[in-house]
Amino acid sequence: MKSKPTVVIDTNLFISAIIKGGTPFELLKQWQNNEFLLVTTQRIFEEIAEVFRRDVIFHKYQLNQAEIQQLLSSLRLNAKFVTPLNIKELPVHSRDLKDDKILAAALSGEVNFLISGDEDLLSLNDDPNLGNLKILTAREFLKRLVQN
Repeated sequence: MKSKPTVVIDTNLFISAIIKGGTPFELLKQWQNNEFLLVTTQRIFEEIAEVFRRDVIFHKYQLNQAEIQQLLSSLRLNAKFVTPLNIKELPVHSRDLKDDKILAAALSGEVNFLISGDEDLLSLNDDPNLGNLKILTAREFLKRLVQN
């Protein structure tokens, strides 16, 4: 039996999944259907929770508090939490240094894919310093998931 892919998902896709639905929502649905193992860090988890707590986000998008709590609980219980690589030890850095925490999570262990919509991360996909890590959009990853 083939092992499930291990995946780090950029914070912005969690937010988009709840706010907009679409492809990011489908990505989270596939995770909840146990199609891949989600890897994250405490820092990324806290960032997701913090964004959803912002009044401007909550009210502007009329978010459903129960849906947000369900996502956060599911993350806490079902994602694999890892200790990220030290930012100074990253073999490559994003043009946007705020994205390095996502890279640090993806490079911390046996992660196959980093999923993002951020061009600063996506532009690193072919960097040989990333080893076997692939950086893909949610759409590209879902297409691969269906093909396998």
